[in-house]
Amino acid sequence: MPADSRETLTRLWEILKHLPRYPAQVTASEITGRLAKHGLAVEKRTVERDLVKLSSAFPLVCDERSKPFGWAWAKDAAGLSLPGLAASEALSMCLVERYLSELLPGSAIEFLQPHFKEARRKLANPTGGARHRSWLNKVYAIPPTQPRVPPVIDEAVQQAVYDALLEERVIRFRYKHRNAADPKDYRAWPLAIVQRGQVIHLVVRQPETNLTQRFALNRILHVEQSSEGFKYPSDFNLEQWVADGNVGFGEVGSNKNEMVILEFEAKKGEAIMERPLAKDQEAVTLPDGHIRISAQLAINRQLVWWILGYGCNVKVIAPQELRGVISATARSVADLYRE
Repeated sequence: MPADSRETLTRLWEILKHLPRYPAQVTASEITGRLAKHGLAVEKRTVERDLVKLSSAFPLVCDERSKPFGWAWAKDAAGLSLPGLAASEALSMCLVERYLSELLPGSAIEFLQPHFKEARRKLANPTGGARHRSWLNKVYAIPPTQPRVPPVIDEAVQQAVYDALLEERVIRFRYKHRNAADPKDYRAWPLAIVQRGQVIHLVVRQPETNLTQRFALNRILHVEQSSEGFKYPSDFNLEQWVADGNVGFGEVGSNKNEMVILEFEAKKGEAIMERPLAKDQEAVTLPDGHIRISAQLAINRQLVWWILGYGCNVKVIAPQELRGVISATARSVADLYRE
């Protein structure tokens, strides 16, 4: 292949790789700059002509509502990947679609749809054999909690948040707290994304107060990404922040860690021994067959809900504050059913 043909092919391939999926967009100038970083120095006009040619062969869209025009893959465009999906990769993608869809926001599912379609086509291919096509009928997963419909997240909000998080840029956003009458405006540094069940949380730090907080992404009404960058705080560690109970929904003991002692019915206790609550967990089998579990845990509502899920198969021995909350809740539930 002639050198100029190889260069053209390389340039076109790089352009396709740098195009995001709609509603995200990039301009011809931005693509030109990215090509230059890869050693492909061309004029913006050349990139514009390339984009027009590529749009006749690939599902590309051009937003001409304002200049400079924005380019992107169509929202429902099939995923572009070389080499193609292997059978094992297609099976994995189909399982993600089947069993993790309810854990992902609607915008994420929509983004993955082209990849799901590609995976289904791979498994449906006659050359794959009956074993590939029937494999999904041999797998079943049961969710550990009552399934719920995931909250709706604004696509533009999610894209702006993720971009600012990646680029470490200051954001301004409007947030509607659950019990508030009016939304509130914030200026913050985006630090992390944490998914708890079906809810995605944005972890931010407010530079004026140095306060680190989390906000449910589905309650963010509007986001403005600033051109102002920030230095990621060296004193923030996401894993430690989560371990400290900051996603445990507070209250009860304000997430303070204490030694929790629980007395389980034998079979339930054995399950806790198999999957410990913490690295420092200790277990003792009592004369009556019950199993006493002790571990340092964050005292919060999440722990209360988890304990209540075991009903009469567990008894809180300590701390007294936690024991009192569980006892009071149990009495309240009993009162609901007392005729």
